[in-house]
Amino acid sequence: MSGITNPAEEYFKDGLWGWDGSVWRKLPMLWGYSDRWAEVQDHDMTSDATYSFDTVAVPAGYVYKLEHATIANQSAVRGMAYIAISLSAIAYPLVLTLEPARYQAVTWTGSLTLKEGDKIIFRQLSCITDDVIRAAAWGCKMKIAE
Repeated sequence: MSGITNPAEEYFKDGLWGWDGSVWRKLPMLWGYSDRWAEVQDHDMTSDATYSFDTVAVPAGYVYKLEHATIANQSAVRGMAYIAISLSAIAYPLVLTLEPARYQAVTWTGSLTLKEGDKIIFRQLSCITDDVIRAAAWGCKMKIAE
């Protein structure tokens, strides 16, 4: 028999191990569903500026799975709107639209895993006073098995 045969050996102390029918193997990391995750912000612009909203960074011990993110200006056509992901303090765009129409949602849909410290960034450029912006991100939280 090849591989590890005695589950009492020293290297079994770290991580999860299981019998696959022929040898003991280290199992892949298990992510257990914990809860739905959603962050939504409705914002009335009080001055001419760029709208900025960042989700809360993923906390230690969790992995978030982003499934949908959207931003829309409910008042007028404005400059570029975009959604990006911040990985280790570097932003990578997911989607951007130049001058989206009123109520036109700039939307990203898919499956993206976020680790500790990652967050989603929303920006709407060229906003004016009384613009109403809505941004939202949702998916699920998974607690990392210890």
